[in-house]
Amino acid sequence: MTRGILSWIGVHIAELFSLAIFNSKNMRAFILCLTLLVVVTGCPEKQEKSMTVDITLRNCFSNALDWVELKWNGPYVPGGILSPGIESTTVGAEWTNISSAKLTFVDKTTRKPYSIDLSFPQINERVLSGKCHDIEIRILSYDKADVICK
Repeated sequence: MTRGILSWIGVHIAELFSLAIFNSKNMRAFILCLTLLVVVTGCPEKQEKSMTVDITLRNCFSNALDWVELKWNGPYVPGGILSPGIESTTVGAEWTNISSAKLTFVDKTTRKPYSIDLSFPQINERVLSGKCHDIEIRILSYDKADVICK
């Protein structure tokens, strides 16, 4: 809608400019349209800057894990199959200011599913302050994981 208004104003400014040279009444209209154009284009809506981070899921556990995934109110963060010591990184994930999430996975050998609750309050502080751009979620056991900022 704004582009249509700006286009209309631009066309009329050109017409008024050609007439303004000969008539002071048209000059006032020209100045009014020019001022309106500056106000409309010079005052863009403030957009929130989205924070992006790299999220790494690392298997620090001795068992191979399958279907590793971060379930949260943010973009899809898959880990896939993570053998011991292996990691998977999602680059440029938009950070959503949330307090918790779930990390889900399946033991590759037993096929038993697991879920670990994660807490993000300290991570939120660091990400929002610009001090953290790399988040690592380390799977330590079937029921324990930690979250660190790098």
